[in-house]
Amino acid sequence: MKSPGPTAAQVLEGEAGAGRPPATEAAYPTSSPLPIIDLTRPSLPALRRACETYGFFYLQGHDISPSLLRAALRECRSFFALPLATKQTLTYADHSQGYQALGTETLNKNEQSQPCTQEGFRLNLTPPSSTQPWPDATLLPHFRPVLEEYHAAMEEVAHRVTRLLQASVGLPPSYLHEDQKAFSPHASAVTRLLHYSPVVSRVEEGVFGCGSHTDWGVLTLLLTEEEGLEVLCPREGGRGEREWLRVPPCREMKDDATEEGGGKKVSEEEEWLLICNLGDLLQRWTNDCLQSTPHRVVNRDGKERYSIPFFFTANPAAVVECLPPFEEEEEEEGGEGKREGGRRKAGKYPPIVVSDYIAQKYRSVTEGLEETEIANGGQKKGGEERK
Repeated sequence: MKSPGPTAAQVLEGEAGAGRPPATEAAYPTSSPLPIIDLTRPSLPALRRACETYGFFYLQGHDISPSLLRAALRECRSFFALPLATKQTLTYADHSQGYQALGTETLNKNEQSQPCTQEGFRLNLTPPSSTQPWPDATLLPHFRPVLEEYHAAMEEVAHRVTRLLQASVGLPPSYLHEDQKAFSPHASAVTRLLHYSPVVSRVEEGVFGCGSHTDWGVLTLLLTEEEGLEVLCPREGGRGEREWLRVPPCREMKDDATEEGGGKKVSEEEEWLLICNLGDLLQRWTNDCLQSTPHRVVNRDGKERYSIPFFFTANPAAVVECLPPFEEEEEEEGGEGKREGGRRKAGKYPPIVVSDYIAQKYRSVTEGLEETEIANGGQKKGGEERK
């Protein structure tokens, strides 16, 4: 069998976190065991194992230039450095786009004693929103072109990964794209800028940078330079037990790169690995075989953290129902026009329209909004628009 390649922990070669004890709430989680999937020579068995075991993996060979990734993070930092009053002018009524201030979201009401210690800026670029707020170009002249380029690059990678995922489970790579039209005429996609405050997380008291949650869509691609992300993964050697594992950012030097002063040279020869995780819709499509894994952000060192996740969903009108390789036979209920004792293939979950599913999820995390407002896209009954 072809080797799945190194894990991220091997690439990191014992950097921060190596040699630490197994995770407890009072200690750092262990180093990441997540595999690296190389898009230039992908191993479908390795990809499937990663998705069934972890629901997370590092992504190499994505062809997005380090200069673009650095520029996106630079614009992210510049945006959140703006005065609060300036950022608040970009707030949308239902927080579905634009600026979200500190205290807007609580992702896990069972575990969190207060909202997430983060602020965000949401870019609804696929399909483009006609009401998308943008910061004044005189303040941030490069913000819009850089983030639009970043979004387009991530969107291309998401389609590549999605096709590989289909192939890894025995489907034609174009099954969802062409046969089911799940991603046409477009798949909804959002780029979100996040800034985590330097407030130290207190897990035992319910204070998190971002509470434990799963992502709602098909997959997420994450760019960050700072630690804080933790993933609930199977404990090595444990029987069904899980533990929180640290997932640090990861970079690799290309073979022809050089070392300077004992450290890695920051240049075009250094590839930034993205962190990819599966979302709830893909787990539902695969009858819980591919994992949408709980994850959280825990600030253990009191430093600010910036990240730019790209959330890739599906055509809002698409219907999500169990894919053929994952259907199970079950007894069919008798009734008019049905044969007693018959059997049919089905999944665990009933079919659902993507937009309905996302609306349900969104209602569960947004603070201070009436359900009718959220369902109507920020409008009161009667159509009065709120922005």
